[in-house]
This record gives sequence, structure tokens and C-alpha cells, in this order.
Amino acid sequence: MDTDTQIDYEVFGPDSGTPLLISTGTGLSWGIWGELAKVFAADGYRVICYDHRGIGASSRGTAEITTRALAADARALLDALGVGRAHVLGWSLGSCVAQELALAHPERVASLVLCNTWHRTSVYQRALFTPIRHLWSTGQAELAWSALTALCFSPELLDGPAFDATMAMVAPALPSTRAHEQTVAEQWSADLAHDSADRLALISCPSLVVAGEQDLVTPAWQSEAVADLIPGAETAKLRGPGASHALAWERADEFVRTVGGFLARHR
Repeated sequence: MDTDTQIDYEVFGPDSGTPLLISTGTGLSWGIWGELAKVFAADGYRVICYDHRGIGASSRGTAEITTRALAADARALLDALGVGRAHVLGWSLGSCVAQELALAHPERVASLVLCNTWHRTSVYQRALFTPIRHLWSTGQAELAWSALTALCFSPELLDGPAFDATMAMVAPALPSTRAHEQTVAEQWSADLAHDSADRLALISCPSLVVAGEQDLVTPAWQSEAVADLIPGAETAKLRGPGASHALAWERADEFVRTVGGFLARHR
């Protein structure tokens, strides 16, 4: 982490709790994890949520934004907090960052939970991510978020009574400045460039891959391919309504039970 970068973070739960680092997705600040973090904290975890560089209250710094560079930021945050080893939960972009952290610093990762993940950007994803990146880079954030809303959430939520409440929950985590929007465009470039396919077999910690059959951003087959490449990885595929890219929120109770059960076995 370059010296002019300050990473914003929040810690939930007891100082003596088992550390759990949460790495969030493209364009969103850590606040979207607030309520789920409190649930894990109530179970005795010391939950560390943070913003990637250039997002929320974290400064941009000068380093290029790649999944490997963001993993170096995560390691530096653990160093600053005096955390030698943590369970790591990563969602979407954060799942790729978590992969890179486990590959570069295996001694720092007690277990790995990868939600809505991928190892190499597919042709389908390139066709999807490239125009979305363009919208963010050209200042069309409202249009970009409109498209992402349709892609990230399930049809049942989009057409259901919980839609307005869900959007109100997400809104504070969205980019709020033009500088943030430019950083989001850089994050989409990092998504496009991510490629860990030839290295995932080197991950040795207990791992869980969570996928949703309705996920249009990282289709379930891509998450399953990640699990196939990590030795001994467990998989959890959510099916039916709400099994979307945002399954952690649409299916929050099931998500917490699934992840919590895995973490408890490796605590």
C-alpha cells in the first residue's frame, strides 16, 4: 500500500473475537455489509469491513488498481490492525481480491469464503463489463447503476414490495463524487483483467465458494469452476428466488447460516 493511501474501515464485534475480513464488490463502500457484519459480530467474530482505495472515505493513492494491488492493501490493513491471520470473505470484486490475498500471503488467511466469484473473465463477462466500465468512465453513473440494478438483483426483488427498501439500503454505499466514479471505472478494468485460473490450485486453506443460479454478473458455472480448481473447496449453490449476484442480501438468512456454518468448522 503506497504511503499516501489511507484505507477507511470499521470493526464490529469484540477485540478478542476471531478476525473476519470482508472485501466488498465493485463500486460499493463497506457500509453495504453493515447489518450482516453485526450478525457475524454477534457470533463472536471481530469483523473488519473496509473500503477499497478511492472508494468511500479511502484515498485513491497512486498505485494502479488491480486485484493484486487491492490484495496488498488488504494485507497492509491487517498489518495496521495487528491481525496476523484472519478468515477472509470476499464478494464479487472482493472475491478476486481475496483469491490474490490467499495466493500472495497464505499464512495470513485462515479460511476463504468466495461469493459470486470467477477466476478468468469470460467472453460473456467482457461483453457485459466493457460497456458498464465505459458508462462509469464517461460520467454516466446513473445509467450504469440502472443497468447494474437489473443485473445484480433477482426478478422477484425488482418487481416485488421489497425493492424500494433494498435500494434505500444500497444507496449510501454508492459512489458519491466524480472521483469515486472514475475509481469505479478503474475497478471494472481490474475485474476485466483478473486471471487466477492457473494459480488457484496453490490455495491451501479451507475454502467455500457460494454461487447463485440467478447470477447474471458472475454466472454460477464460473463460481463452480473456481471451486473445482481450489483443492478441497466446498460449494454452496443457492437456487430459486433471490439467488442473484446480490444473494448475500436477498437471501441473507440462508447466506449467514451457510457462511457461519463453514466458519465455525474452521474457527
